[in-house]
Amino acid sequence: MDNTIRCKACGLVLPEKSLKEVCPACGVPKTSFEPYKDTVSAERRLILNLHLHPILVHFPQAFSVLIPFLIIGTIIIDGGWGERFQYTLDILSLLLPLSTIAAIATGLIDAKMRFKKYSTPYIRIKIIAGSALFVLSSSLAGFLWGPPSGVSDAVILGISIMCVICNVILGMTGGKLMEAILPGK
Repeated sequence: MDNTIRCKACGLVLPEKSLKEVCPACGVPKTSFEPYKDTVSAERRLILNLHLHPILVHFPQAFSVLIPFLIIGTIIIDGGWGERFQYTLDILSLLLPLSTIAAIATGLIDAKMRFKKYSTPYIRIKIIAGSALFVLSSSLAGFLWGPPSGVSDAVILGISIMCVICNVILGMTGGKLMEAILPGK
């Protein structure tokens, strides 16, 4: 079993044998490290170390940020590029709710592994914002693929901006939880 150490300056945890002369994260000398004992069970740590949720949340974030720009591009650019923007918008509008489902599913797994429950205030915020993002992104896809009469570009742009706001709330709340993990099995 490897001895695990933690950087006192930045909190990086790594096996002692992999440490060189300086912390690979923040660059302080190796004398700034201290012994570290992980308080999370090996089974939970294995799942958390896959980082599935942090990886999968980047897809809906990226799609949400790109979509308003594509909507504006389809409105102001005529011809070939406008059509290309529309095709890209159509594809991303379908991928956004699908990637949101994947992010929600891995977020629920991550919450269960970290906190053993879903009822904490921050997790409730994330569940509400994630659900809102799914509803909004599904509506957006529906409007773009079969717009009902009377739905304007401004409404579609507004929904896409609300998707971005949901992702900002999710990211800011999730950022507060990155290092929080209940100890134990």
